[in-house]
Amino acid sequence: MPVPSVFATPGDAQTAVALDAKAVATSEPAAGAVEVRQLSPIMPLDQVRVGMKGYGMSVFHGTKIEPFPVEVISVQRDFAPKRGVIWIRCSDERMQKSGPVQGMSGSPIYLWDQGETQEPGKGGKMIGAFAFGFAWTKDCYAGVQPIELMRETGAKIDNMKSPDDKSGGKTGARSDAGRSRVIGASLIDLMNHAEKEGLDERAIWRTQTFAKLVGVKRNDTAGGEAWPQLGTTQLAGVEGQVSRLMLPMSVSSASMAKALAPLLEPMGISPMQAPAGTMAGLPPPGVDAKAIKLEPGSVLSIPLAFGDMDLSASGTVTDVLPDGRVLGFGHPMFGMGDSAMPMATGYVHFVVPRMSTAFKLGGSGVIHGTILQDDAAAVAGAPKIAFKTAPVVVHVNFGKSKKTYKYSVVHHDRMTPSLVAAVVIQSLTADQNLPTENTLRLKGVATFEGDRKVDLNACMAPGLDQRLMFELVPIFATMAQNQHGAVGLTALELTLDVTEKIEQMAVMGVRVDKPIVEPGETIKATVMLQPYGQERVTQRVEIKVPESLANGKYVLTIGDARMLNRMLMMNRPHLMQTASVDDVYDMVKMITAIRQDTLYTVLQLPPTGIAVGRQELPRLPGSKRALIASAQDTITTHFADWVQVDTPMKAAIGGDVMMEIEVKAK
Repeated sequence: MPVPSVFATPGDAQTAVALDAKAVATSEPAAGAVEVRQLSPIMPLDQVRVGMKGYGMSVFHGTKIEPFPVEVISVQRDFAPKRGVIWIRCSDERMQKSGPVQGMSGSPIYLWDQGETQEPGKGGKMIGAFAFGFAWTKDCYAGVQPIELMRETGAKIDNMKSPDDKSGGKTGARSDAGRSRVIGASLIDLMNHAEKEGLDERAIWRTQTFAKLVGVKRNDTAGGEAWPQLGTTQLAGVEGQVSRLMLPMSVSSASMAKALAPLLEPMGISPMQAPAGTMAGLPPPGVDAKAIKLEPGSVLSIPLAFGDMDLSASGTVTDVLPDGRVLGFGHPMFGMGDSAMPMATGYVHFVVPRMSTAFKLGGSGVIHGTILQDDAAAVAGAPKIAFKTAPVVVHVNFGKSKKTYKYSVVHHDRMTPSLVAAVVIQSLTADQNLPTENTLRLKGVATFEGDRKVDLNACMAPGLDQRLMFELVPIFATMAQNQHGAVGLTALELTLDVTEKIEQMAVMGVRVDKPIVEPGETIKATVMLQPYGQERVTQRVEIKVPESLANGKYVLTIGDARMLNRMLMMNRPHLMQTASVDDVYDMVKMITAIRQDTLYTVLQLPPTGIAVGRQELPRLPGSKRALIASAQDTITTHFADWVQVDTPMKAAIGGDVMMEIEVKAK
């Protein structure tokens, strides 16, 4: 079900439909969206004393906001430069068992003044938000982000000006927000994950190529925390290490959670497997989603992808200011300053206890606006639509079953590549897991800003969550995270075809009809192929020798997509030296066009080409080549060309063979 919105922006038909086909196009929030309230009384950090008591407010089940008792155990004034933190102990019986709960980030904490009636859930002054904690502890201690710092974050929302001021009035979305400015972050995360898992080049060659294109490599730093000393380590990770609480995200399976973890956890989002039946985008029966309000202690959900599946990160509202601004989390989400992420109400199915760190299992209710600021102290949103989404349509053909799934994926340079992979994997396994022996074929078109289109084709045998992730994420990450400027996704339509057998062939050898040929003659060869679980077969291939080719010995190579990609990287390195977004786009199309279900026959030619920058001058006479190469510059390079023949196959091809061919004129 779509995550509905209580309002949409006039003139933004695409966004309005993506949020809710029945939404009323009005720029004002509907009744119950955000209740105007008085400014909450606060107690600044300097007034907090050890031993003071109070309570926090959070949702542990459904939508009911419940109090939990707290006591100040310390005030640390030098937690970070010019930033302090208040340490509390939570004596609530539930939290003594669970410890800090992922999803409680932002829960408001109140302290009573001396002599004030101490009734849980009433009175007191707000000191800040439940934000940090420890894993593997015998007691529940938590760090509180001071409220005065969080209000500074809220004050950065440009005085509530219309987002049209920054978008030209076209869509009501902030064109400059959600730009992570982290080059190749998702590619770095993928490569580091591959190294950790021991994956070889056969699984990640495309990722490595795109990483080289944007100039990153393994073990690079994939992005900045606003507070590096807090790290991005999941709270469950290191015993004794203080960390911000992760934001839990419910996904449909353990394999999907494992596949997404290396991409999402560096951004502070922890994918968790949800029990069957808890992935719907709307609350359970009996809960009126439109009646839920954003108020201190309520769930603050960030819907990242919604439609036939809800992918949302959940925290808690800390405060709602009189003009409708919402403060939450008490720590960064991405920590990138200007933001443009949906802001929604939410609910909690229940708290899932774990030996390390418990988490809230929940989902989104109704979109009420946009998170516009995201910094070290908090996230802050306002009741307006100021974010972009891209429609994603996935067709799944699995035996006799043919189904179509539709989603809206939020525009964010760092998140979108992972979100696309998530909704595609979820669609593929919505009805059943893939059989052990399967072949997965993918075909579709991705459209990016500027009406740039990339054809997608893949053949995986077997198809797995992880392989699909390595196939999709690099394409979208390269477009969004390259060094020349982010190019956002505007639409995606894919068709996934599943065959319940492994259709794969290994290249075993080659035999040519004639080892010595003349210039202009056609080389004819028989390729030996080993299909999975079947007897060996042969495939005839032919390739013409250029008439101008000089006498000599040349290498004939027959093989798979990885081989052709290797030829491209070795022989035309100048193409990887991009100077614009359009250069990156051209290379993405070129690399993506190399298909796994094609047998490539390549005859290597001498390095007779000269490239000036990325402009190729192939097969030049020696005199001209020497003249150009003698120019006093650093942008002229030699490159080698080749002759290539593509033979489409009905299976994924693996491996390659080489042999020497002699060209000899009569």
